[in-house]
Amino acid sequence: MKFSFFILCFSAPLYLASALSSDGLTLLSLLKHWTFLPPSINSSWKASDSTPCPWVGVQCDHNSFVISLNLTASGISGQLGPEIGNLNHLQSIVLFRNGFSGTIPPELGNCSLLEYVDLSENSLSGHIPYTLKNLHSLKHVLLHDNNLSGELPLELTELKNLKNISLFYNHLSGIIPQSLGINSSLVKLDLMNNNFTGSIPPNLCFGKQLRVLNVGLNQLHGGEVPLEIGQLKKLQCLDVSLNNLTGGINILNELSSLIDVNISYNSFVGPVPKRLMLFLNSSPSSFFGNPGLCVQCLPSNGLNCIKTTYLKSCDYGHKGLPRYVILILELGSSMLVSILLVKLIHMHFSGQISQDDVIDYYEEQKLWSIDSGDHRIIDLVFKREVMKATENLNDQYIIGEGGHGVVYRADLDCFGVFAVKKIVITRNKRRRLSMVREIELVKDLRHQNVARFLGSWVGKTYGLIFTRYVENGTLHDILHENDPLPYLAWNIRYKIAIGIAKGLAYLHDNCDPPILHRDIKPKNILLDYDMKPYITDFGISIALNQSSAMIRMRSTYHLEIAYTTVLSCKSDIYSYGVVLLELITRKKVLDSSFEEEQTTLVEWFRSAWTEAQKIEKIIDPSLASELSDLDKEEVIDVLWVAFICTEKDPGKRMEMRDIVKFFEALKYSGDSVQYDHKSIYLGNSLDLSATSLSFQVHMIEENDYVMLKITLLEHIGKSLPTPHYKSVSLHYVLHERHPPQTLKWNVRYKIAVEIAHELAHFHHECDPPVVHQDINSRNILLDSEMKPHISEPSTSSAREASTMEESVKFDVYNYGVVLLELITMKKVLNSSLEKKAALVEWAGSVWRRTGDTKKIVDSGLGKELCDSSVAEQVFKVLWVALLCSWKEPSKRPTMRTVVKLL
Repeated sequence: MKFSFFILCFSAPLYLASALSSDGLTLLSLLKHWTFLPPSINSSWKASDSTPCPWVGVQCDHNSFVISLNLTASGISGQLGPEIGNLNHLQSIVLFRNGFSGTIPPELGNCSLLEYVDLSENSLSGHIPYTLKNLHSLKHVLLHDNNLSGELPLELTELKNLKNISLFYNHLSGIIPQSLGINSSLVKLDLMNNNFTGSIPPNLCFGKQLRVLNVGLNQLHGGEVPLEIGQLKKLQCLDVSLNNLTGGINILNELSSLIDVNISYNSFVGPVPKRLMLFLNSSPSSFFGNPGLCVQCLPSNGLNCIKTTYLKSCDYGHKGLPRYVILILELGSSMLVSILLVKLIHMHFSGQISQDDVIDYYEEQKLWSIDSGDHRIIDLVFKREVMKATENLNDQYIIGEGGHGVVYRADLDCFGVFAVKKIVITRNKRRRLSMVREIELVKDLRHQNVARFLGSWVGKTYGLIFTRYVENGTLHDILHENDPLPYLAWNIRYKIAIGIAKGLAYLHDNCDPPILHRDIKPKNILLDYDMKPYITDFGISIALNQSSAMIRMRSTYHLEIAYTTVLSCKSDIYSYGVVLLELITRKKVLDSSFEEEQTTLVEWFRSAWTEAQKIEKIIDPSLASELSDLDKEEVIDVLWVAFICTEKDPGKRMEMRDIVKFFEALKYSGDSVQYDHKSIYLGNSLDLSATSLSFQVHMIEENDYVMLKITLLEHIGKSLPTPHYKSVSLHYVLHERHPPQTLKWNVRYKIAVEIAHELAHFHHECDPPVVHQDINSRNILLDSEMKPHISEPSTSSAREASTMEESVKFDVYNYGVVLLELITMKKVLNSSLEKKAALVEWAGSVWRRTGDTKKIVDSGLGKELCDSSVAEQVFKVLWVALLCSWKEPSKRPTMRTVVKLL
């Protein structure tokens, strides 16, 4: 009897498992190759199901066959597994941004119905399997950001339906196959940052549908850009930068649809064609590194040499127009606007027109000034592409609706995916004025946690505002709307809290005049793939120097400023406190779980805190089992901040800059530097430092932390140990630590990349550009996670163009020196170097003499250099260091180019 019972119990799971469809069994068989699985797959992929159709990431057809597998950014690691070839009905596989390694299984070629393959941003290696030739329906193959090597398989060129080939950031080599040109359906070909050699094949230009061609950062050297490229009338994006191409570029004048072009760092010669002058003025770095290029400064072209000092003038044997004539012409349009405006005001006071007409005209001129000149032309072209991508703003592309407009998703081949906000302004002067003010407010904002304004277009009946699309939607969706609700780890919530605080601190303290958002809530916080937050929707925001009529806003996020004329940043701080509570509790502002119908989240929290005194009674239940003692302390600290931010008396609320300092002090807590600390953030994005100089120096004094903690204790009346933290300079870590310790390469590489990002931000995203002037290893501070922060920035800002260019190149040189210190572990002036030379001279000399990386880099990296991928990365960083420290400033790359190279 016992034996029969055992058989019955043992056979039950087998019976249940056997009920699962063959596609389901195939998916489960893949799990044995995966070394890490997210909780969502562990809990969803069950052998007891009859079909895999309800599983996370799986989509089926009406016959329950798996047709789509989408596990984007799921944190999976391991190998793909050959069993994938058994999914005979699979049409789309998207494993973008995971940790897959090993090779692409040749069995993938058995999935003959595949149309979409996205294995990008993994660690796949080996060759692209030739078996992909069997995928006759394949339209999109995205394998970029991997470690793939070998030649581009000729078999891939036989696929007649291919529209998108994205292979950038790999190690592919050989020549670009001539037969790619046979494919007339190809729309996008991106081979950037590989090792391709030879020339750009003329046959490539036979595909008349090609819109994006990117072969930048390869080793192409076979002469000129082919004349046939002029036949690509639909080509919008062209990048041939960082190769060794030669000859003239007049043929590019035939490309009437170009939106973006980059020909930098080649050996092109001759005049820049008239059509490309638009790009030369708006993006001069796209032409750098071609000393043979020149500008035709001819009045008939409407060009002058004042704006193009970075390229020499083509010598035509005459001097052109006098400078004062050019200045008059440049000033003429603005003078005309002013004269007309004065005339309108005179007409108003004489009773000929109304005050509204004067205001309308003034606002029109503000719009005109925003969209005038080259930028207006670019925005018009951009608008045309947006309308095409959204089928004239069809409802199927709507991704959000708010009180200030409808938001659409626009997928542009050239530039990626954008969010397009449409504001209807027909016969509504107030709404038109609102849009003008929003554009005026956001067009110059530059911060890592504020959604960046990328352009606008204004018509008679509606206007469009362009921003970058973010993958994870709004914080409100993540917290309350998605089905099923995703698990949010504490470190992700903490990251979101800090990011929003930094964005608000920037608006309040680093904008002149300060900007009051007035509508901070989860619906206006966007989250990218890395869960990095961006403040958006400035439709009712104002600058605090503006006069304002009575504000009537019925919102539980800012009750204290409803029906009042008093404006201050304290209302945003209150709203931020409410967002913190939503983030921690996962409850809505008016939540059905509250006992009293009209109780708000703030009232519920204060009551629960007083009664329970336990965070487990307050926080999202899914967090309770995860939190360590250290995490609980962080949660309490954040709850304290929320408590103070939502004080009824605005005077008792903390300023946003103090909140940021407090969070940063918590972030840098710890007694020692951890050199191989694994990042707690989701994904691999670089958390760039804030725009303003006051936020570049994140290291705050311990006394500041103590005072902030005391402020909190005075409000809450509770006590926790004050953490101690320590920050060190890169110079100390490299040269002064006893006993010396070798930094692992991945830590050095992270430091190099993040410094580059921060400097690029100073040079290219600040307006005016910020030049540091004293970049060195002593001014690079490292926090407990070895994240670098540039300190002691120069007070210099805007300068004459020539001086600014020289100063920027000086920063680039110093960055190159820091890279050499990082690679070699040697000081700038080191007595151990040959002939006691300076580090730059020594490294350049050894490289020219031997070409051997190992003779330059730190000997402590010896074992790591046995890994070919590490050795290649070290070589790349060394090359960038030597390029940056070039004696002739004009030959040094910009920091934006450095970021691309790294």
